[in-house]
Amino acid sequence: MSADLAPWSESDQLLREAVRSLIGKYGRGYFLQCYRGGREPEALWRDLCRGGYVGAGVPEQLGGGGSSLAAVTAVAEELATAGMPLLSFIMTELCLPVMARDLGPETAARLIPPIVAGDRRLAFAITEPDAGTNSFAMRTTAARSGAGFVVSGRKRWISSAGDADDLFLVCAGGDPRPDGRRPITILMVDLRSPGITTEVLTADAGTPERQYDVIFDNVRVPAENLVGAEADGAAALFESLNTERVLIAAFAYGVGFHCVARAAAYARARAPFGAPIGGYQAVQHPLAASWAELTAARALNREAIAAVERGDKRGAGLANAAKWLASEAANRAADHAIQIHGGNGITDEYDLIPLWRTTRLMRFAPINNEMVLNQIGQHVLGLPKSY
Repeated sequence: MSADLAPWSESDQLLREAVRSLIGKYGRGYFLQCYRGGREPEALWRDLCRGGYVGAGVPEQLGGGGSSLAAVTAVAEELATAGMPLLSFIMTELCLPVMARDLGPETAARLIPPIVAGDRRLAFAITEPDAGTNSFAMRTTAARSGAGFVVSGRKRWISSAGDADDLFLVCAGGDPRPDGRRPITILMVDLRSPGITTEVLTADAGTPERQYDVIFDNVRVPAENLVGAEADGAAALFESLNTERVLIAAFAYGVGFHCVARAAAYARARAPFGAPIGGYQAVQHPLAASWAELTAARALNREAIAAVERGDKRGAGLANAAKWLASEAANRAADHAIQIHGGNGITDEYDLIPLWRTTRLMRFAPINNEMVLNQIGQHVLGLPKSY
């Protein structure tokens, strides 16, 4: 189904061909082995780093590729279409530009190159047990102490937080303001710091990355690890939201195309009554509709990327719409693929349930689709705030 992800320019075509060549050495089988074995796809990750595909949007002086959001999204598309939606890729590409922009120059030069090179991993710690969508309600705190900060609290649903070499981009709240919102401070925290413990969550997103609770118990963080201004981290976060939306959209429709390709191949071969079931409209039409929806989502995401890159104020609405359309279409495509496979669709052999889990996740993570529609209603359509 890679033909459906046609390049948008000659440079985009060359990038996609290079990514496909690299990830083709691994494929869905490798990704599935890591998923079922409960281990990170470390070999794939290191190859992506060596190829310059991790941190592609980071300035070259910090070890990155200095590429555009479109280039980063192309890598995400190719991974997902090949059946390898690495959640850690999304989180890393979301956080690295924030670090490059808002860390002090010396700290950025110390922390970012090892991540881009694959020597250290990066995790994003924002969600909490009692503060999911509403980040301003977080209870984790970052209190001034001498020349640095002391961080205390619990984060939840933190991907890939079990590696001792991890760095965390941690969001912490301060004392509530009159409107009830807590100011947000962002810090880079080393997992090797005293006072940090991790607990694996029982959760299955269909991907190799495991999810964790991370507990911070009076963890000391040096002042130079402050990202942006103290108590003003919300600005840095909001600037990264459009990037998050378009990357999640790319992952969603990429996985959706993968599901459609798998289902179409099965429908061409399966012939219980002598003719391929793909000739039946009840089988063919849902797949055709999914292909149309996913193609529309990709086109919309392309518009969103262009708007975000040129600073167009419409970018936020387009990015939110792309995330909504792509995740809804991808989940339908995965469901159709399972239905077309019948009983085979729920077996380990045919490997469709993990893909369904991943597409289902994208309808509520990293932000639920109801909130996406709230944002479109309020900020695009000019309707009253509904939450």
